[in-house]
Amino acid sequence: MRLQKFLCCMPLKYGAISAGVIFGLVDFIIGCVGWNMIIRNEYPNFAVEFFRTMDTQICVAGFSTVAWLLMTNNILLVYAAIYNKLLFVGTWLLINYLVFLCTLVTVLLDPFASLRIVLLF
Repeated sequence: MRLQKFLCCMPLKYGAISAGVIFGLVDFIIGCVGWNMIIRNEYPNFAVEFFRTMDTQICVAGFSTVAWLLMTNNILLVYAAIYNKLLFVGTWLLINYLVFLCTLVTVLLDPFASLRIVLLF
């Protein structure tokens, strides 16, 4: 069986482009919020509590950088959908699968991780 529709209403190509754009924008915003916290050196209580045994600034920087790398991965999906590069779609799927596995580990600690898992399905 060949999948040709996305959500039964639009071609799969446009569904992949819209998913890449939406996830890319969300990852970009999360990365910007994290780097904004680092620049201002002000962290919300939940972030300080989450990283209580580690340096909050380094951990927020790491998570923000990962969010920007995921944004780049989502741009890769948009490029692959526009130019029909199946290898890039496979790479996007592999990276998102690894992120999914890592997110499962932290899902009980972070509600944003739970939301990402729900949206990936």
